[in-house]
Amino acid sequence: MLHVSLFATDTISLSLLSGFADALGIANDVHQFTNPNASPLFHHEIVTATGKAVTCRGNMKIEAHQAIADVAGTDLVVIPGFIGSMKPAFEIDESVLKWLRAMHAKGASLAGLCTGTFLLARTGLLNGRVGTTNWLYANQFQQVFPEVKLQTERLFTADGGVYCSGATLAWVQLFLHLLESVSSRLVARRVGKILLVDGDKVSQNPYIMETFPIAHGDEPVLRSQKWMEAKVAEPLTMDDAASVAGLSERHFKRRFKKATGDTPIKYLQKLRIEKAKLLLETTRKSVSEIAWEVGYEDANFLRKLFRRVTDITPNAYREKFFVSASHACSDFGHNETRVTNTREMGRVNKEGI
Repeated sequence: MLHVSLFATDTISLSLLSGFADALGIANDVHQFTNPNASPLFHHEIVTATGKAVTCRGNMKIEAHQAIADVAGTDLVVIPGFIGSMKPAFEIDESVLKWLRAMHAKGASLAGLCTGTFLLARTGLLNGRVGTTNWLYANQFQQVFPEVKLQTERLFTADGGVYCSGATLAWVQLFLHLLESVSSRLVARRVGKILLVDGDKVSQNPYIMETFPIAHGDEPVLRSQKWMEAKVAEPLTMDDAASVAGLSERHFKRRFKKATGDTPIKYLQKLRIEKAKLLLETTRKSVSEIAWEVGYEDANFLRKLFRRVTDITPNAYREKFFVSASHACSDFGHNETRVTNTREMGRVNKEGI
């Protein structure tokens, strides 16, 4: 029987903590149903830094089974994520980081769920290893932990007994992976069906919504951003974009990259892919029509680019996310929530961006 320590602290996501605990129980039931003479696979306990109760997100209090200092050994430590600000992840005491390192040194695996990867990365155990995180916080994560080989598109990663999962419910995919490794593919499949989850999903790219930074304080760059958005369906050139900003092309490229984190070409491509997503979600226009509306003459180019960015075809994206126009938001504009970054951009029209 594997011992699982669910680490809890103030402001963590209750759903990640309780969801993982429920999944452990379901896995035990399915494993014993599939193998009638088998013992349960998992035994879990909730541990906190002091052994006292903590208050999770949503003002829900969780009692602890024991303090981390009382955990002599364990097989897996699970670190649920935080919702909203990542500040709590950086305020957790060094004694917790020391304990996590000690458990790993004794042979325990560590799993950061969603933004729990921030706390996991603070231990230094992700340095030089492959990891992922909630795509919404990927830029922040990469800035703070540059030594982690971040692969934002991955739903989960496993590297040397250190596991990470992507946004929110991606932990289920990680759990099914862990379950298969200690039980069987059959048991993992059955648990996935109970949880209504397809265990073969590996990418969170289809769910990523680009955001485009506008609060950078560089007015010439902001002018060019607004111009690109207004002219997104037209053939644009780098020289035109620089002229709108009132800068030389070389200076424009440098300032644009510094302000937005992307080259002008990459930024425009992201705008076009996001508009294509919106049209797929809210209209029944053909891919050829959408290609024209987002500035591409060749529909096949859009198909290839769209798949490269999202890991699925435009038609598959529509099947997954289509909503009727009456329920859709038609605003494709600058705002700080729908507008920081994630993917790349590529060619556009033959003559420029």
